[in-house]
Amino acid sequence: MNPPPLPHCELEHIPPHFTAFLLYNGGVAQLGQLTITEAADLYHVKPATWRAYVARGQMPKPTNSDGTWDIVQLITRRDAPLPPELKTAALCQAYRINAAGAAWQTRTQPHLVQDGLACEQAAIFADSITPSGMTRETFTTARKILYLRKDYRHEVRRIPPVIDTLTRKELYLVIANRAGSAHPTALYAELGKMLIARGMEEVTPPWRPTPDFYSENPRKFLRLLEHSQILHTFDLSIQAKAA
Repeated sequence: MNPPPLPHCELEHIPPHFTAFLLYNGGVAQLGQLTITEAADLYHVKPATWRAYVARGQMPKPTNSDGTWDIVQLITRRDAPLPPELKTAALCQAYRINAAGAAWQTRTQPHLVQDGLACEQAAIFADSITPSGMTRETFTTARKILYLRKDYRHEVRRIPPVIDTLTRKELYLVIANRAGSAHPTALYAELGKMLIARGMEEVTPPWRPTPDFYSENPRKFLRLLEHSQILHTFDLSIQAKAA
């Protein structure tokens, strides 16, 4: 007898304990593992039905040797009712894996944090994705800067290791102006400084990112993030500096 189709679940009906899978390590969202009971509960089916889905290939086999599933693995196979912040974290992780591999992100994020970005901000800019809540104008400008850092990494390599502060500041003002910022250029010069000051390959996007790396449709991806609160603080800091 075939198992029933997976039901459509609304976000309002998420079991309360699922928020526990959004763990925090230094403020960075980490994705937990699901047992068979938890995976079945997430999709509102019984464990026996879940086993039938896996046996028929409707859902993936366990990711780990202990018989658990990654949330990323599940929601990229079939949409699931998750809290917005957890779903955002899972999708970002999926984009990271598809576009550049976990090793690239692991190298990039610590450098961004070391350059002054908060952990949540670094995680997003390591993905070349801008936070929720930005105006479209700000979003477009920030994305341009992310593209420009690829072009500038060769120029940064030619800069002498030791240069005076004024020269470096002027360099980043040029980067911000070239991005066509409609906001104070100093703000985006500072962002550029955080991203490329070291001139390291790990702080630049891959040479050939997949479409999902920047999102096939930026507007659609921005809507996906609009309910997330994890990244909202970055937009507030932009508004405070621009005021």
